Amino acid sequence: MMIPVLLGISFVIYALMSISPGDPARMILGENADLAAVEALRDEMGLNDPFLIQYGRHMLNMLKGDLGTSWIFNIPVFDQIIARMPSTVALAIGSTFVMLLLGLPTGIISAVKKYTWVDSVTLMISLLLTSMPVFWLGLMMQLVFSLNLHLLPAQGVDTLKHYILPCVTLGAGMMANLIRMTRSSVLEVTKQDYIRTARAKGCKEGVVVRRHILRNAMLPVITIVGLQFGSLLGGTMIIESVFAMPGLGSLVIQAVRQKDTPLVVAAVMFVAFMGGIINLIVDILYAYVDPRIKSQYVKKA
Repeated sequence: MMIPVLLGISFVIYALMSISPGDPARMILGENADLAAVEALRDEMGLNDPFLIQYGRHMLNMLKGDLGTSWIFNIPVFDQIIARMPSTVALAIGSTFVMLLLGLPTGIISAVKKYTWVDSVTLMISLLLTSMPVFWLGLMMQLVFSLNLHLLPAQGVDTLKHYILPCVTLGAGMMANLIRMTRSSVLEVTKQDYIRTARAKGCKEGVVVRRHILRNAMLPVITIVGLQFGSLLGGTMIIESVFAMPGLGSLVIQAVRQKDTPLVVAAVMFVAFMGGIINLIVDILYAYVDPRIKSQYVKKA
């Protein structure tokens, strides 16, 4: 199903870029360029051809492995995406790690200690993080840890230290959703009969939580982690702007503003492809986390 999805995405993006206001030839040559020169460049770029011919030519080139050349930067689109991907992938991995490291144990503790002061404090923190704008949190962390304490760099991607503040900022924002999802999922599982049976048999609470509750409560958690990681691979324009990171999100926004259709289509399709791969990995993890899912496919086979 990934093939028709990618084709549909490419068609929609190409159509939106075609009907959006602005003339790429005029942007390249400048507002004061001669009309004849603009028309000559439009003919050279194929912009005067009908929409379906332009789209079909572009897709045929992509099937041959040619993603095209950026209209604005005049360099191969593939090189631009590859150059921006390392910082975006590093930001996505680091933010997801922070989210899991802090959010997953917090959600489990909140569910195990339900309706206590621990649960109340956890929900309050979760609500606070949800209500807090990401750009504001990033700016506050820059003020505290960079300008006042001089512990971490405020901008750039030169070293691993440069990723700490943006990863913590993004991870804190996503952590709130993970805490609530983990708490509700664990509480739902604790109501099941097999949990009461395990406790009635005399199993220690730690064994009940690790072997019976967590494994059965992880499916929604895996889903939300996969979705969050897939969205991060598309780039986070706000965080990349706050911390001056040359990521994929800022590149796409710049390309949209300058109506660089080959770059926008290739970047969006690349992100969609990575999102499909992430969803596939999530589905495979389902079978390993919950053997009942794997047994269903085995029986059908």
